[in-house]
Amino acid sequence: ELEAAQRAQSDREKRLKEEELRLLEEARQKVEEDKIKAEAEAAELQKKVEMEEAEAQADEAKFKQQMEEAKAEQARMEEEYKAKKAEQALKVEEANAELEELLAAEKERQAQMDVKDKELREQERQKLLLANEAALKELEEAEAEQARMDAEEAEARKKIESEAATAEAAQRAESSGSQAEYDAKVAADQALLDKRVSDSERTGDAEQQAERQAALDLEAQSEREAKELSEKEKERDRKAAEKLAADSEAGGTVVVEGEPLAFDYDAYLRGDPIPCTVGEWSAWKKVGGLTEETETITYTGDGTGAVEREREIPTGRWKQRWKREREVLTAAMNGGTCVTEDFKFTTQASTNCQDSDWNEWKDVGAPFEVKKGNKMIWYQKRERDRRTAVVPDGCNLRIDTMNKRLEPQDCKYSAYSAWKDVGGAYEQTKQGRAKRGGGYQMDKTGKWVVKQEATRTVIEQAKYGGKACSNDNLKGTREKILDPVNCAQSAWGAWKAISDRVDRECR
Repeated sequence: ELEAAQRAQSDREKRLKEEELRLLEEARQKVEEDKIKAEAEAAELQKKVEMEEAEAQADEAKFKQQMEEAKAEQARMEEEYKAKKAEQALKVEEANAELEELLAAEKERQAQMDVKDKELREQERQKLLLANEAALKELEEAEAEQARMDAEEAEARKKIESEAATAEAAQRAESSGSQAEYDAKVAADQALLDKRVSDSERTGDAEQQAERQAALDLEAQSEREAKELSEKEKERDRKAAEKLAADSEAGGTVVVEGEPLAFDYDAYLRGDPIPCTVGEWSAWKKVGGLTEETETITYTGDGTGAVEREREIPTGRWKQRWKREREVLTAAMNGGTCVTEDFKFTTQASTNCQDSDWNEWKDVGAPFEVKKGNKMIWYQKRERDRRTAVVPDGCNLRIDTMNKRLEPQDCKYSAYSAWKDVGGAYEQTKQGRAKRGGGYQMDKTGKWVVKQEATRTVIEQAKYGGKACSNDNLKGTREKILDPVNCAQSAWGAWKAISDRVDRECR
């Protein structure tokens, strides 16, 4: 039984040993398989890492190339900006020089005009003095002549009245003599005619008939001559009556509206021009509608100031013409003047300009600088034209102008790009205690960081005195703290028995 038990025990141990060997072999095979699999995964991971490193290097090279291109473009833009700024400064200097030349020319022209104006004023003053002296002399001569004419007037009036009476008597005598002569001639002609008619009736021959016809013709001619003589006498009588009436009027005998008219008869006899006499002026009345005044301006047409031109521009002031009249009481004589009409103008300025009368403001030309004190201020000239019609009784300006002050505008940048890693990761350091001999000790913080950059570009340069663009503001940098990354391990494998039994020999 003991042997049987020992054999059974020996068999059990043998089976256990075989089972253990089998399990060990399976475990060994599995470890080999896991090892092969892990090596394959490690190789694949290594390959993936190498590919990612290659891609990162390619991206870094591309980024460096882009940075170089951006720097080159920035340098080109800076050079172009400097060139444009220099060109603009040169144009501004040329414009300032031209403006100074124009101002100098204008000052010189103004000085010349002032001198000419002074000379003209002096000439006008001398002319006025001479005219005053001549007027005083003429006034003295006129007073002396008036005294002489007053002394002669009474004698002339008496002489004219006697001459008029003598002329009237002679005219009447001449008229009576002419009438008697005419009557005697008619009686003689009639007697001759009667005699010839009686002779013709008595004889009846052809010769007598001819004589009768001649007598009839002579009678008709005598009647015509008598008629013409009568017409001449009537015309002579009419002229004599008109002259007498004119002389009577010159002597102050004609009365108009109850008042005698003053008349210089001596001047009339000398043939001096005598103006007409007129009544009172009527009330002022409008003539036509409103018209706009213009102003003559002088400008240089060739830009050098050598050629001056003129043109008319509307002033926005409107004028109205007025008229008044007066009645002629006695006509002018000997070519004298007769003023019966008078004119004047009244002006009306532009009023009541509203914003609704204008279109929108528009910029005119380029912005310009004006120095005020120690500062340079930028302005923009603006204009606007009419929206509504120009009417005489409203706003009559056609163009409205103003200088708008421009606020300074700083340089404008684009938004920053996304952050990009520059270089590899490194352990962060901070300033520690001071060293002997100067400087500080840099202590590690235990944190790992990577340097990152973000870039931006200039989208608009500074204007009107604003803050200029700077290359230092085109790039931003920072240190990004990296999260700790632990070692990556696979899952635990199956538990395996490890035999530490040592076979011993019993002695």
